[in-house]
Amino acid sequence: TGKIKFYPNTYCFNSVIDSWSKSGTEGAAERAERLLHRMQKIYESGKHDVKPDTISLTGVIHAWTKSNDKSAPERAEAIFWQSLQLHRSENDDIIFDTIIINALVNCWAQRGGADRCYKILCQMEETGNVDTITYNSVLNAFANKGDVKKAHAILSHMEKMYTAGNKNVRPNTISYKK
Repeated sequence: TGKIKFYPNTYCFNSVIDSWSKSGTEGAAERAERLLHRMQKIYESGKHDVKPDTISLTGVIHAWTKSNDKSAPERAEAIFWQSLQLHRSENDDIIFDTIIINALVNCWAQRGGADRCYKILCQMEETGNVDTITYNSVLNAFANKGDVKKAHAILSHMEKMYTAGNKNVRPNTISYKK
């Protein structure tokens, strides 16, 4: 009939998720998360040009970070663990890296979840997927909490890891800021 059919692909979905994550409007995080779930359903139905990837997941976590919803860190963490499951199962488009980890740690840090940040840091250290930004977010969370002793212990551990050869956790001026 001469009509051109257009079906959105991963890039289109990611663009909309990114827009929601930057909008800061009420309900934006829920909408971004719904798009992520829709992407997964479309992919599972056999349309492989729509597949959640690292950008999709990180965008939804960022949307939750900007949300005023009290359950935002928990919702972001649910997305995080979903990304880990997808990474371990079939989705090679999800690179489980420091970007996703840092997005989650940042979400908890901004909500006063220093202890949860630390638990995530400890879990992710085992995978080798932490970096200076991860540590700085955790340090910031403890500094904001007023727990100088814990922040100092984390900084000391970071310095030891760097000295032992882990160049990904090199302390910088932000590490020593507070």
